[in-house]
Amino acid sequence: MKLIFKSTMIIAALTCGAASVSNAQVKVGDNPATINANAALEIESNSKGLLLPRVALTAATNPAPLAAHVAGMQVYNTRLDPGADLYPGLFFNDGTKWVRSNVSESSGAITEGNGAPTGTCTNPGEMYTDTASASATNGQVWICSGGSWVNYISTKSSTPFYLGYGPGDAGGTKTSRISRSGNILLSSPGSVSGYANTGTASKDVLVLGSGVIQSQMSGPVPNLYLSKKTANVGDTYVRFYLNGALVGHITRSAAGIAYNSASDRRLKENIESTRFSLNDLMKIEIKDYNFISDSTKTRTTGVIAQELYEVYPDAVTVGGEDVTENAWQVDYGKLTPLLVKALQDQQKLIEQQEKKIADLQYTVDERLAKLEHKSLKKENRVSKRLQKKKVADAKLFALQAK
Repeated sequence: MKLIFKSTMIIAALTCGAASVSNAQVKVGDNPATINANAALEIESNSKGLLLPRVALTAATNPAPLAAHVAGMQVYNTRLDPGADLYPGLFFNDGTKWVRSNVSESSGAITEGNGAPTGTCTNPGEMYTDTASASATNGQVWICSGGSWVNYISTKSSTPFYLGYGPGDAGGTKTSRISRSGNILLSSPGSVSGYANTGTASKDVLVLGSGVIQSQMSGPVPNLYLSKKTANVGDTYVRFYLNGALVGHITRSAAGIAYNSASDRRLKENIESTRFSLNDLMKIEIKDYNFISDSTKTRTTGVIAQELYEVYPDAVTVGGEDVTENAWQVDYGKLTPLLVKALQDQQKLIEQQEKKIADLQYTVDERLAKLEHKSLKKENRVSKRLQKKKVADAKLFALQAK
């Protein structure tokens, strides 16, 4: 902007009227004969502005390029140095330091991008941050000034947390890292290849990100510890929710740990007796086998998921084409309802058979009793006949003896 002091106006201001020197007032620009009574200097123009001295300040606490701090001094700074808290714009001096008096360069716009900004910019004050994890300038910030992107914040030589994949912050490729996408990877020093979620990582590692926790730990050391200083029966270790509703939890029981699934009647509808029975249980084939991935070839007993699905699909999670990523799975706990139903059916059969046996026993006992009664009557008749014969024989013997 330009401020032009017309010599004729200055002469007029110094020699006459309302702009007289005797009144210590100066009017520059339009209507020189009219001046505000409270102004020592008034500038009036409908087409021109005031151009302050343009200087490159060196620091807020350094008066240079002026010789000393002067309270009230005002300049337009042309230097951009965020480290010294200097930005292009108006600065005034409070007697001890330079103070930024305008924020016209800052539009408030914040942009994130993949890599350093390129080309020109049209929004003065817009801030741009490189958020690409693999970028060499990851973490750096630029500001739009004068139509160009100017480096605003450079990456520090060292950081409390490493940014992974590149040498942009502390030098050298990082392993343990917190990326700007929100992922956290923790491991021992050295590069990591493979994936923790499949157990193929080249070293033990913990990965957190996008709502997923991945932990790979070799050997007998547990992947997860859940502990309490004290706990009563029923106290919860883990809760499981689905769309805001509790579907299960792991709690302390009197014997140790209880794995609970929600089974409240108030959560259920369309309740009816199951169609499954003892016959379905008898169709399940139990096999001995070992897993291909088990180098020890340890034999175990169980079922084949595809076979069980044909009989009792409720206990099977159907897999996909890639067996390493999405194998068919069996929840043996879900076989419990079928086992209970089969035992109930079996108990009914046992009770029915016991009744039949009891009925048969009654019939047999009744028939035996009748036979015993007939036999007893027959024995009585034979006994009487034998008694009569003994009497007759005795009499005959007596007659013969005479």
